[in-house]
This record gives sequence, structure tokens and C-alpha cells, in this order.
Amino acid sequence: MSKKLILLGNIDAAKTLVSMAETCDFDIDLDYGNIRVDAKSIIGVLSLDLRKPWNISYDGTNDALEGFINEHLAAS
Repeated sequence: MSKKLILLGNIDAAKTLVSMAETCDFDIDLDYGNIRVDAKSIIGVLSLDLRKPWNISYDGTNDALEGFINEHLAAS
């Protein structure tokens, strides 16, 4: 399982993440503390505070998704 800290920052980035996640055949979750949402759920992702860094966890590989995640890595 891969886990990285990302910062979406705005609604457009959130929509892009959901679109990419929907094409993957593996689970992708965003979590912070005790909050966890499915990254394939537009309602779930848009309900998050996008100004805050979130942990993204996933069990597969997808080049486009990896590129998106790497562009949105949060400073640790």
C-alpha cells in the first residue's frame, strides 16, 4: 500500500482526482485523523477541507494518478 501526503487546494484539483480515481480498479482513500473518504466519491472529496493536507492511500499503480499525486505533494 502506498501512502502520501497531498494538498489539493481547490475544487478543480479535487474533481481531477476523483476522475482519475474512478478509472482505477483499486481502492483509493483520503484520510486525516479519524476522517476517511473514498477518493472515487465526488461528494466525499468535496466535503473535505481542501486547504488542509490529506493522506492518500492506494493499493495499485496508475501512471496518471501517480503524476497527479506527485504534483500535489504537501510539504512535510
